Amino acid sequence: MKSIAVYIATTSGPVRVERVTPERAPQSLVCLGRSSSILPISGDYDDFVRPGSGVIEREFGPHENVSYRLDLSGPITSGRSWQLGFFLAHALSTSGRLALSGDEAVPDEIAVVTGQVDFDLNVVSVDHIPQKLSSLIDALPDMTGCSIRLIVPAGDNHDQAVRTVLPDDIEVISATTAWDACRAVGLGPDDKSVGAQSQTVSILPEQSQAQPTVIRRRPWGIATLTALVVAAGLLAAYLVLGPNFNWINFAGEMRGRIAVSDSEVGSALALGQVKFRLLSRRPPAGRTCADVQFANVPPVLDPVSRAATGGFQESQLKDICGLTFEVEVPDQGRYVALLLKIRSGKRVGGAPSPPSLGGDTPLSGVASWSITLPRHLSEPFAYELILLEARRPIGAEVNQIHGGWPDPGALQDLVRQGIKVQTVDHVVRN
Repeated sequence: MKSIAVYIATTSGPVRVERVTPERAPQSLVCLGRSSSILPISGDYDDFVRPGSGVIEREFGPHENVSYRLDLSGPITSGRSWQLGFFLAHALSTSGRLALSGDEAVPDEIAVVTGQVDFDLNVVSVDHIPQKLSSLIDALPDMTGCSIRLIVPAGDNHDQAVRTVLPDDIEVISATTAWDACRAVGLGPDDKSVGAQSQTVSILPEQSQAQPTVIRRRPWGIATLTALVVAAGLLAAYLVLGPNFNWINFAGEMRGRIAVSDSEVGSALALGQVKFRLLSRRPPAGRTCADVQFANVPPVLDPVSRAATGGFQESQLKDICGLTFEVEVPDQGRYVALLLKIRSGKRVGGAPSPPSLGGDTPLSGVASWSITLPRHLSEPFAYELILLEARRPIGAEVNQIHGGWPDPGALQDLVRQGIKVQTVDHVVRN
């Protein structure tokens, strides 16, 4: 496991985060060189940590002691460009990868960081980038022996950094969110598609599209209504397409858009030979979501119950760290694709959808795909999944709908090609 030393880029030279420790104290403090000298930024740091005003306890807690002591190798007296580096130091400390000052071992890597972090973990640009880089270059002789990553806010700050003549062994990285800085040093899921959704065919663009209609009726009338609507759809399709129409697939697709009866509400969704489960990821007793994300603590997986409307019941963010989509083919291989569209909110990351859920690789057994959610949602995390299943490769069809979320007519075209289709809706709220 690589150890990372974190330095805050300042106009006076890089300042190292020597350690981060939880403390039983009335407020969080920033101290100089493990001494009793309290630095002037301590009040701002306490605001950055404290629940309600800040993000550290929210993302890396809860802890019995809400306060922290953070020790620096040199003074930082003003500003807030330390926030991104402090966030990264907390993440590394949680995972046991923060290189502590005074250790005999040389750190494996150095991260030099500048940037401000807002309440939604967006990285905000800062001032004095040229001066900070000039001071960094002057300090390089004391930082030899390690690879160096320079992490700066995306946009103008990054443009300023790449225009600066720096040694070849310094890698300049732009950060749009605080999680980008974490991923830059190998923390958490290595999901390069976050913020660049077009890099994987299983994650489609987040532009607004109309949702397929879900018909809601009283439970006592659902079964009858379902039968009537499916029968009408089958008759109309047969009159148009004749005997070549795939009756079973179309019936399944139509039924997936209509509320299910009470007897069908459970935790699994069936589509032909395929079973789909939605699982919430929560920390084990006594652990936190930060432990799951950064310290490789295995999460507890709980099935999310089906809703009477055909989707899944809403989840509460306070109870979970993320979601796992599980697809199972019990008996024989099928070609399966799972497509995700985020309608509102953001996710932190997660491993890319596995090849077995891309439509070109036959699936036998169980395949799963996990995503991580932030510890605060500025709006509900609402999304839709489309599950496709066929006896033949369907990667070409997946690529065709990659440019935009398919409407019901496009889904019916897939059904006519012998592909089973099921849509799933789910919402996570604060």
